[in-house]
Amino acid sequence: MLIKSDIADTHQKVFKEANNAHAALLRTHLPSKNVRNILYLLRNPALLAFAAYRELVSLDFAGHRTWVSRLREAIKALPYAVAVPDPDGLLSVGRMEELLEEINGGVGRWLQGLVDASTDLYFIQGRREPDARGELTVAAPVALRQYLRISHPGYRRALTRVLLGEHKYAVRRRRWRQAGDQCLCRFCGRVTETVEHLWLVCGRSETLSADRRRFMVDIWKAASFEERAELQSLNDDAKAQLKVILSSRRWVTIAARFAYEIERLLKD
Repeated sequence: MLIKSDIADTHQKVFKEANNAHAALLRTHLPSKNVRNILYLLRNPALLAFAAYRELVSLDFAGHRTWVSRLREAIKALPYAVAVPDPDGLLSVGRMEELLEEINGGVGRWLQGLVDASTDLYFIQGRREPDARGELTVAAPVALRQYLRISHPGYRRALTRVLLGEHKYAVRRRRWRQAGDQCLCRFCGRVTETVEHLWLVCGRSETLSADRRRFMVDIWKAASFEERAELQSLNDDAKAQLKVILSSRRWVTIAARFAYEIERLLKD
């Protein structure tokens, strides 16, 4: 069993990792902005500032520390690999456009890698945004998600915590690796208290069961024939079934309300 200092150290580690990810995102902003400014100069060579920039490039590669030196250092400090252009590349519109895409596109791929590698983020792995026809086919690691548009703040926060693995369900205790702790459900005491167990399976709480019935009725009413068939095909796989439910943009408010009801129930 972990002592308090062990739990505090683990909390600190998780908090540090989250801060590192946030800091890495911030580190992409300045290089991206500077490259856009450089592209403006390269596309307007008649400007006096273009001549000054060209001189900075020459001084930098002659061994003198300049603003260009700091830009190259910022690019090298990104949490993903980006090739720093040579002097000719720094003066080329085409190469700098490639660099801008590498910086902006790389952060999305890096974030997606973090999501895919996390066991806590199962419900947002493989998520898609709508294409021009409204079909969920576009992989967009960085986007304003539909659940963040929910007007009710309690619903929005509750669903966000579930999707990001920051909920109060017993399974979350596995993060602290408590020896012998099976994280059993607080209601039935038979199986691990996972998200899918509380949302779709456990029947030992009358309040939870009543809230679930309303939740599933509302989902069923809003679902198309094809969506109903898909949900029914997953009746033996609660986790996969719940992922389908949480992936739908049309059901997001229904799911958020149920997440909020469960969260309140766990506080009682």
